[in-house]
Amino acid sequence: MNKYQNELYAGITMEELCYLTKFRHLLLGMLIVDDDYGLSFTLPSPYDEIADNLEDIPYDLKLNEIYVTDYSQWQLKPQKKKTPKKRRIPKPYSYF
Repeated sequence: MNKYQNELYAGITMEELCYLTKFRHLLLGMLIVDDDYGLSFTLPSPYDEIADNLEDIPYDLKLNEIYVTDYSQWQLKPQKKKTPKKRRIPKPYSYF
């Protein structure tokens, strides 16, 4: 059996996937694991339409479809902290 990174494979259960991975994201009916946007699991029907949270997916559900592709454009980019602009304090007006 072929395994992605010697752990993940098509037909894995949600329970085993949760045990083997640290992070999981639901994105457009796809399950992204460990912030690796080159790999995704497609949720089977009806979970692809009704699962809004990972808690909505039963642990015994088999994930039969795995895709290796480039979804890096979906990756959330860290927000830059905006530094406040320095206020210019006007110089006191002098008559002399």
